[in-house]
Amino acid sequence: MTATVLFACVHNAGRSQIARAFFDQLADPKRARAISAGTRPANHVHPEVADAVGEVVSESDPGRDRETKRDEYARAHIPEYWIVDPGEATVTVLTLDGEHYPEHGVFGRGERARSALLAGFAVDVDSAVTGA
Repeated sequence: MTATVLFACVHNAGRSQIARAFFDQLADPKRARAISAGTRPANHVHPEVADAVGEVVSESDPGRDRETKRDEYARAHIPEYWIVDPGEATVTVLTLDGEHYPEHGVFGRGERARSALLAGFAVDVDSAVTGA
């Protein structure tokens, strides 16, 4: 049986989502999962919480990082979403356009993934996909 942990705050627009993200990174997904909620949910993430979000594609549930979270972050109006995929050795940068994330770029080994939102911010793909 998988346990479910609930992180709640008033608007579910920042603190509870951050707590859920930390939990998801630290917990064994076969034993526990986290959800976040609010007593009076807001329609979007508080603008001071996140301009960009990055996820490392998990081996156990890659669809969650590539599709499910992509939809969740679009609904939350997160301007930029980075998907680090160690299996494919790529970093995909998506930039919000309305309610969808078109690709800003798919960057591979030997390249630097560049943000469309954060001027001058770039990440070495080799380091990102190997955790070095």
